[in-house]
Amino acid sequence: MQRRRSDRAPVVVVLFALLAAMSCSHDGTALTADQRPAATPPIEWLWPKPSGTQLNAIAIGKSGTVVVAGEFGTLAVTDDQGQSWTTVEVPRNISLKAATWVSREHVAVVGAAGSMLESRDAGASWSPRAVPVVTDLRAVAFAGSSLGLIAGADGVVLRTEDAGVRWRRAGSATTALLRSIAFADERVAVAVGDDGTVVRSEDEGRTWRRVESGTSAALRGVAFDDGATGVAVGGDDRRWRARRVILRTTDAGLTWQSMDVPSGDRLYGVVRASGGFVAVGAAGCVVRSTDEGQSWLATSVVDADQPCPNLPAPADRAPWLSSVASAGELLVAAGDGGRLYWNEASRDWRGPPPLTVPNLTVAPIATAAGDAVVVAHGAALVRSERGGRFERMDRLGNFNVLVIRFIDDDIGVAAGANGGMLRTVDGGRTWSGIESPTGRYLVDIAFMTPLLGIAVGGDSGQGATVILTSDGGLTWQAHACPAAMTLCASRQPLSAIDVRPSGAGMAVGPRILIATTDGGRTWTEREQHEAFVTLTDVAVLDDRTAVVTGGAGTILRTTDAGASWTRVLSGTRVGLTSVAFADPDRGLIVGHRGVILATTDGGRTWRRDPVRIPATLVDLVINPAGTALIAGTQNVVVRRPWR
Repeated sequence: MQRRRSDRAPVVVVLFALLAAMSCSHDGTALTADQRPAATPPIEWLWPKPSGTQLNAIAIGKSGTVVVAGEFGTLAVTDDQGQSWTTVEVPRNISLKAATWVSREHVAVVGAAGSMLESRDAGASWSPRAVPVVTDLRAVAFAGSSLGLIAGADGVVLRTEDAGVRWRRAGSATTALLRSIAFADERVAVAVGDDGTVVRSEDEGRTWRRVESGTSAALRGVAFDDGATGVAVGGDDRRWRARRVILRTTDAGLTWQSMDVPSGDRLYGVVRASGGFVAVGAAGCVVRSTDEGQSWLATSVVDADQPCPNLPAPADRAPWLSSVASAGELLVAAGDGGRLYWNEASRDWRGPPPLTVPNLTVAPIATAAGDAVVVAHGAALVRSERGGRFERMDRLGNFNVLVIRFIDDDIGVAAGANGGMLRTVDGGRTWSGIESPTGRYLVDIAFMTPLLGIAVGGDSGQGATVILTSDGGLTWQAHACPAAMTLCASRQPLSAIDVRPSGAGMAVGPRILIATTDGGRTWTEREQHEAFVTLTDVAVLDDRTAVVTGGAGTILRTTDAGASWTRVLSGTRVGLTSVAFADPDRGLIVGHRGVILATTDGGRTWRRDPVRIPATLVDLVINPAGTALIAGTQNVVVRRPWR
């Protein structure tokens, strides 16, 4: 059976790198009407929905349609409260910062480098809109369906009187970064920003003057009720544990008063909601007022009965909330990791399903109903039909699953810590325990045919483990390590294996590379190309050609069954964790900092996908149709098609 995918799980000895943070920059230029999306296939987020990137903005239309926008060109629309999403493809270097509904059908989104997109059909289709600046745009607001304002870096304010067909620059009386803007009535508008900046206009945004706020803290959100009462929220960016700030006005922004609020970290957004004002911020905090901003109560989106935790707090208990929107009795808050929280009629917040363990393995399977995805997180298995909702599977065993391999549409094997093994015969819907001949970690499995397979692993300091099956994974036998091999003497584990139907294959460990020509019964040690490089995964393309990945951006390629190796330029220095090929020409490599590399010439050259994923990518599989599924830290599961 031809092997077309590499379901390698992260080996224990290289878990040290799984939590590497992703650094990023936004170097986009002004978005013009003739720009087209990048040629790279779009990433489809399977988990979390709609995106794993930071969400900066939410807008809710009168019909209940919700638009979310965020980093790396994230733009998505739902009309069923997040049960399903339509993702909009935009240039991936654009950071989107703010969104608003202009009318029932018209919605506008703004972001970095003077970018603006709009939809005139309630989010069904989108077009870029040219604006006269290339400055970062942070806020957008409309008074009615025609008069609109945009604010951003360097005190920029843009104004339209024709629903955004044409935008003109207006003087704002400041050079500070303006982070939020709102209308108090049809003529009066207020913008807030860094260093306590508040500017106000009484002539529909044509002219502006600065207003004393009484604070030097960064103000990140402003909102008004239907009258002259409004609030501005923020915190001091110059301090790590900054005290949150809430200002209140009762004269449409002419004067402001600092309010007593529950202690805690910064607030990042505020909205007029049913019965008062709601602000959100760090540590999953929701701060609410039901008396027009005079008094405030803090709760958490994670546990409504508990006050907000102060930082530092565990990441899974303290989601970073950057934006909040309301429509009637519906509230939606969004923040880091693409997480969304929903609240109706002041009930408890409904957050994302609890798929919260960071180390994932993933395997695609073809079922009668279409492609399914099985994900292991810790000692649990979850399954999704067609990339929809993930459901927990009942299974035996309490060990952490580190690898999943499917032989065909129905039969699959999972393995992991302490030699634990499971098997399914119904496409991953149910699992049963099978006897293992080892108590050591199993981290990768390869099947040559529907019957013949090999699993490898081991424990650091105790040596490698190789076990074989000849009945499709139902029973397994231990394979003694040849005493003459350095692998045995060094007591190194194995971290990955790939074997062809012919029996030709390779396995790698942190500092070892071995080859077989008879399906794993005998092995030959191969000289490692660079002794200091940690090897992480291997893909065998044919009996003589293979590609190996490793630390520090290492890609090695052989065309003589491992007798000699060539180092291939990867264009990155981050650790590479997994490699898989759809066919002898097309392959992918994933790694730290969301790196995805692609080849179309059998691994001779590689190019980097421009997509940005805020996670370390630890596992990659390619299904028979050639579609890749990728899993990583921060519970990331994405699908990457080929053009």
